[in-house]
Amino acid sequence: MPRGYVTATRTYGPYRNHAGERTVIKLNIRHDENSGKTTASFQGKEFAKHSSHPHSAGQTQGSAPRALKDLWNRWHLNDMQAGCEHQRALGWISYEEHPSEPCPVCSYKFGSAWLFDALPDDFLALCDAAGGSAN
Repeated sequence: MPRGYVTATRTYGPYRNHAGERTVIKLNIRHDENSGKTTASFQGKEFAKHSSHPHSAGQTQGSAPRALKDLWNRWHLNDMQAGCEHQRALGWISYEEHPSEPCPVCSYKFGSAWLFDALPDDFLALCDAAGGSAN
């Protein structure tokens, strides 16, 4: 790992659906001491009822609790946000919806750069509460 980075990892689950399939969610937190930025990335794995090998992995949320999915959807790759906070508040989620249209508050054009959105101070606590338990 590059010098200047501190990483925390949390694992949530397994969560089971009605068919007995399991979902495990992994959260990685990376803090760059040089820039002071802390970033979050989530990944999921889904397993068949009696299997130890995932049949789906990556950006799969499976049977994870809604509160954890909401945190994932809001904060995943918080250093690569295509829209500003004002555009998110307006519900702008893609360039196709508002091509080249500047933000009415700050004039930022959606998708013209990767924006950083700082995690809440209590982000890990929020995830732990939403996920039920962390390993």
